Amino acid sequence: MKLKRMLSSFLCAVMLVGTLTVPAFATELKSFKDVAADRWSHDAIMEMVDLGMFSGTTTPDANGVGTFNPTGTMTRAQYIVVVTRYLFNDELNAMEQGAYWYSNNYDLAVKHGLITKSEFSIDTLNNPITRQEMALVAVRTAQAQGETMPTLVSTDRIADYATIGNYYKDFVVKAFSMGFISGYDDRGTFGPTDTLTREQGAMVAYRLVNEDSRVYPSTKPTLPEIILPEINNGPMTIYEGQQSSRPAKAGDTYVKADGTKVVLKVGTHGVLGEGQGVAPDENLKMAGTAWTGPRFNYSAKDTGRIVDSLGNDVQNQQYLVNFTTGEGHWSMEWNAIKADYPMPSTPGTTQGQVSTDPYNLYIWTGITWRLNAG
Repeated sequence: MKLKRMLSSFLCAVMLVGTLTVPAFATELKSFKDVAADRWSHDAIMEMVDLGMFSGTTTPDANGVGTFNPTGTMTRAQYIVVVTRYLFNDELNAMEQGAYWYSNNYDLAVKHGLITKSEFSIDTLNNPITRQEMALVAVRTAQAQGETMPTLVSTDRIADYATIGNYYKDFVVKAFSMGFISGYDDRGTFGPTDTLTREQGAMVAYRLVNEDSRVYPSTKPTLPEIILPEINNGPMTIYEGQQSSRPAKAGDTYVKADGTKVVLKVGTHGVLGEGQGVAPDENLKMAGTAWTGPRFNYSAKDTGRIVDSLGNDVQNQQYLVNFTTGEGHWSMEWNAIKADYPMPSTPGTTQGQVSTDPYNLYIWTGITWRLNAG
């Protein structure tokens, strides 16, 4: 796809404080002190900085640590600069600088149909950009590069759809459908008139550039999709049979196919979901994202290490689900549970009889497990 191509030439860094000046940093930027490695927006911010579409707000110190101000406000001009630097870098480089630092970007955005002057008049470009305005620009940016529109999600996937401005409703639905946005929570709450923050802007730009990072919602009318939260890094809801975007944690809610809800907790052997009859990580999509919490362990030496409930790295483990009970764990978690329930010494009375241990860990014939690689 066109949006996956590399930039035609190296992008000049964009200082989102009202100038395009590129500072001559004496020290190479290595990280931002206000963007922790486990922050939901970390990977997107660093990738956008590497591409020159965003930059930090202060000069890196002697250790290469700068600041990004992730929750700071983005203006209309700043977001237009970001997307036009991506789309039209060669054309921008051939232009003489206009009256304002964003003049050329604005002119090209209008010329190529990303915005109209009635939507974004030049005298309002220093105003904060709202999330519904961002959706308009993001969708038109994708369309300008020839992206085709997927099946549109139902509007009931967006909890506050009724509060979206009529002019922007179509763009917001398309932005959800194209995987650019996912909402504040697992209900798809969008916040249409909220001001776009710098980290939110970086995430949407990241998804524009990198298709693999997009969060495509389900179009099925039954259960809502599992999303990677943009703001809420707290408990999430996991639905049986649908893809989950991060490993489960204590406090998450697992919804079975019949609608039964189970709040996940750690059992007596230290295993998450022990004895609860659910397989919360069965449809996990590993995306290389480092999360924190009781299920994760992050360090500078071991970036992005994802561990099971017991602290074992899951990289070389299998995720096994007991057909009989529906309970699933990583293989080393199962080993910890099985240690207290040895295989019975005598066979069952019928073919395939399940043993009497509390977890039905052993049967006499047949296959009891289904395997997911995680």
